Amino acid sequence: MLNVVGGMMLVAVTTSFGFQKAQKLQQRTDALRVFQDGLALLQTEVSYGQTPLPTAFKKRFLSFAFTSKGIFSKYFSAFESR
Repeated sequence: MLNVVGGMMLVAVTTSFGFQKAQKLQQRTDALRVFQDGLALLQTEVSYGQTPLPTAFKKRFLSFAFTSKGIFSKYFSAFESR
């Protein structure tokens, strides 16, 4: 009886750990997708708008990056202070 309860607890704990890990990976892919979209916006602004890169970066990319509270938000705060 104790072996069955221990086995069930082991399955429950490892399942919970797997779901937590999957959620973190999903958040990471979402953040990378937002980052990729931001890069596409930056490329469009520089290519078609003929905007200098620092101006385009401040204008588009920073505002877009801070709306996504993803894994890159700490890196974009360094650009805001410049």
